[in-house]
Amino acid sequence: MPPLLSRLILPALYLSCAVATAWSQSSLARALPVATPEQVGVDGAKLAKAIEVYAKAAGGAGAERMVVVRQGCVIWRGAMADQVQPVRGLPKVITSLVFGVLVDEGKFALDDPAARYEPRLAELYPTVTFRHFLTNTSGYRGIDDLVPHSELFSKPPLEDPFVPIEPKFPAGTQFELSDTAIVMGVLAATRAAGESFEDVFWSRVGGPIGVDRERFSWGAYALPGGIRVNGGAGHFHGITTNADELAKVAVLLAGDGDWNGRQLVSRRYLQAATEVQADRPKPDPKYVPGGFIFRTLGVHSRLRLDLPDLPIRATWGMASKNTSIAFVPEWSLAVVRLSDGRPEQGIGSEALVTFLSGIGAAIKQP
Repeated sequence: MPPLLSRLILPALYLSCAVATAWSQSSLARALPVATPEQVGVDGAKLAKAIEVYAKAAGGAGAERMVVVRQGCVIWRGAMADQVQPVRGLPKVITSLVFGVLVDEGKFALDDPAARYEPRLAELYPTVTFRHFLTNTSGYRGIDDLVPHSELFSKPPLEDPFVPIEPKFPAGTQFELSDTAIVMGVLAATRAAGESFEDVFWSRVGGPIGVDRERFSWGAYALPGGIRVNGGAGHFHGITTNADELAKVAVLLAGDGDWNGRQLVSRRYLQAATEVQADRPKPDPKYVPGGFIFRTLGVHSRLRLDLPDLPIRATWGMASKNTSIAFVPEWSLAVVRLSDGRPEQGIGSEALVTFLSGIGAAIKQP
């Protein structure tokens, strides 16, 4: 057996024998059981091969900070999955979840004008809704957008970046990724909810699924009046955590919001969140259509003749440097993969589709 392939298979076997001390002491072990791939209907050799191919394509951290969960059981966990680090970009996944909780609780409706709750939007963005923010169709621009992207991370964040400037386009007419817009949506939702996204996450999601507070923190802008606005997109005041904690979130998503029989986020919201809400910019066939911040990977795979088909609800929450959360409800599959700062190939959606289809090929049909 090739050395890399053996390193990919053996950890799962060790975990099933419960001899790995690091695993037994991890917070993931307290939240989810472990199984061999075969115990949950997966061919272990094919799974290992799919991981090996993806790890080589990505380079850098390879599969060291990866967790794979099937039917609620951990079947693969990289040796560095417990390493805490900033996860730039992936706060968007948590942000979409918290939006779902607040919509479920009736704090606001997706089609409410955000200006109803955030007066700063009244002049330039009176008709922009929460749906527009979640689907990247708001046209919103703030003063952060005046900073060249090449300089954005070399300067400290503004204390109050929530100053609207002229729209880039009328709401609902175009699609364009915008971290600035998402964070403004978080501010409006925070005012509507009367509590921070972090507080909502811990009380309604993170606490119930066993996320470890010592291994998960979420930064925030501190505004007058005690308002804390969590960094909903991750470019500033984002989330610091590890693959283990994010795997719990991915399992919740793969289960359509159900955690051990308790519905933490409604199935209705998550089904809408993982459907195409805003189509890709035409004529770019490589761009993945969007749901509520999530990317609809299953739809994308079926629009590309050069890619294998995935189940229609295969979904991707992606950040830079191949850091991603992916989940496939039809397969009860959740995958988290983090980079570690080393240079990596920007492999994008094509490699992830191929990787997930490799896992699909490993799933034994009943």
